[in-house]
This record gives sequence, structure tokens and C-alpha cells, in this order.
Amino acid sequence: MNKIMVFTLILFIICSTLFAQTDTGKSNTASGTFTRILKNQDYGLSITRLILDLGEGSAINKNDIREDLFIVSLSPDTDKSAVRVKGIAVTDKFGDAVDSDRYVTIDLDFGLDADMSMGSSYIVTLNQDLGIFIKGSQFIQKGRTIRK
Repeated sequence: MNKIMVFTLILFIICSTLFAQTDTGKSNTASGTFTRILKNQDYGLSITRLILDLGEGSAINKNDIREDLFIVSLSPDTDKSAVRVKGIAVTDKFGDAVDSDRYVTIDLDFGLDADMSMGSSYIVTLNQDLGIFIKGSQFIQKGRTIRK
């Protein structure tokens, strides 16, 4: 009887260990953050820029920037679809152009009206591997929207 209990205990520990391991088949996609920038337009407040943070220790050169590096879309809970990117550049954390840094600023052709209740209204998806982020990584809004 004692051998059966020991065998059952060992079997239980082995099964628990096997089922507790993570699924390695799933994507290990990291996510980043961005800050929305508001500007007062003729028609009212509008989101005109997104400043992406590539993370501590990351650096991108302005020569590595391409127009199709990121895809900007609206969150699934809105009835609008694509957002046209007017420009993209390497910047500092305030959105001022520099040669190399960890921030990328996306200028939007026409931003959404700035309704403070809309929360995170954009999804920014990386179109190629870049630093610690792999193709398909998504950036979400961090903190408050900045008004300039």
C-alpha cells in the first residue's frame, strides 16, 4: 500500500509540472507604449501626433525610418478603420526631431477629435523587427494625452 501512495504522489508531481509549463507555440510579442499629442485645429482639438517609446536602452537612427514601418489603425470598438500617416521621424520624448533616440513620432494626416472619454483610440502595429520588438508588436497609449 505504501508503494502505491509513493507512486501516486510521484505521478501527481510529474503531471502537475507538465501541465504548468507555458505553451511555447504562442507568439512572444512584446508591446510598447505611446503618448498622444493634441493640437487646437480650426475645427477644435484633434490628435495630431503619436510619440512611441521603444524602451530603455533602445536607439533608432533617422536613416532606419521608413513610411511603412508602423501601421496605425483605430481600436476595434470604433466604426472607423484606417488612419493615414503623414510623416514619421526619430524624436526626443517631446517630439522634437533628432538624429538618434528611443522615440519615434508619427504625424497623423487627420486626427480624431479629442474626446477625453475615448481612451486609447489608436492601435500602432510594428511592420518589421525593431530593437526588442518583433514584427506584429502593438503599441498602446500610456498615461494622459498631452495638449500642445
